[in-house]
Amino acid sequence: MDAIYGKKGIKLGFTKGYSRNTTIKMARGLVDIGAQGIIAGCTEFSLVISSRDIAVPLIDPLDILARAVVSEAKRGPTKTQTSSSS
Repeated sequence: MDAIYGKKGIKLGFTKGYSRNTTIKMARGLVDIGAQGIIAGCTEFSLVISSRDIAVPLIDPLDILARAVVSEAKRGPTKTQTSSSS
């Protein structure tokens, strides 16, 4: 938690050094004991870890959400959305 909330934590804008190294070390430790993927469940984790840092898939909820939003935006408004806004 110190890597997120500590004096050199991600929430204070520190995305290199201690916070990054600690986050990667924790993820790799989980892989070492059998994790087959890492979920970057805390939104800040996406700022310090990438799929290049670990040997298993990194599941980034922010990336998934962004892709879904773009997909929806490309589809345009649905018939229900169009008629309800009139």
